[in-house]
Amino acid sequence: MRATLAGSLLVTLARPSTWVLALAAFLVRGGLLVFVIPIVVIPTPAGLADVVGPLLISFVFGGVSPAFVAVVATAVVVFLVWLIGGGLLAATAEVELIRVVATDEDVTTGTPLPSGVGDGRVAARILAARLVAMLPFAAALAFGTTTIVAATYRELTLPGDAATPIAWRVLRSVPLTVLLVLATWLLGEILGGLAARRIVLEGRPAGGGLRRALGGVVRRPFRTLVVFAVPSLGLLFAVVPSVAAASAAWHAVQVGLSTGDPLATVTSVVAFVALWAGGLVLAGVACAWRHAAWTVDARRSVAPSSAVGSDPNGDWNPRLTSGTL
Repeated sequence: MRATLAGSLLVTLARPSTWVLALAAFLVRGGLLVFVIPIVVIPTPAGLADVVGPLLISFVFGGVSPAFVAVVATAVVVFLVWLIGGGLLAATAEVELIRVVATDEDVTTGTPLPSGVGDGRVAARILAARLVAMLPFAAALAFGTTTIVAATYRELTLPGDAATPIAWRVLRSVPLTVLLVLATWLLGEILGGLAARRIVLEGRPAGGGLRRALGGVVRRPFRTLVVFAVPSLGLLFAVVPSVAAASAAWHAVQVGLSTGDPLATVTSVVAFVALWAGGLVLAGVACAWRHAAWTVDARRSVAPSSAVGSDPNGDWNPRLTSGTL
């Protein structure tokens, strides 16, 4: 595991192009919401009630109105465009990430990649595998939504501690639901990522890639968890401080604009852009490391025993493929 994590980090640092690809996949799959937090005012429960309340009241008491249908249809279309279009875009970036890392001179085992790796059908297979892997998460989210909505209603009508933010109070009141949603999300993310490697490196269909991924998780649960968790913690440590610093800088920008001080405004804008861009770069590096770690680990498992980099027992060792590693 040390060799896999260290080797994948070195490959990532030596290939800045993987940062851009990994960042694109991360942002398209929902990471963009994290980076817009500093510049978007999150609506309060009262603000949401003012927007959603009239639509729900008209639906409950007056039936389906054209405004309600328009809102629901727009939401469904936007969701499907993001799910399918964004998913294909992220899968295409992931295919290229896997190809770049798997063919790196410090990682390659001499086993050629299957033909058609850059084909759009490979990205479609990865998207299908990831959607199937996320079905338990969707079920857990649907199941937990009722519990979370009920807890939110209780906190809005009879708040237990008005000094604590409502989001924290709601999450604290339904810990099992939160754990179930997080566990299924982590499982889907791991299975989807491993299946993508099997699809690209072994030319498997979506179902075959998922079966191979599930078998790998069952056989090596601890190794799989560590290879996923260490780069993911790096991503967390890169994103959270960056977003917090960018949020503080954005607040300084608003203060400078309100006071009319040009020097303070320019300084705060430059600081905000630098912190925001720096956070994007760090997130790209961390995401690329996570993708590379999965690819290096998967490449090791499909390497032939006679390939360069095999140890005396026939298992591929990244440290033996290059003096660098």
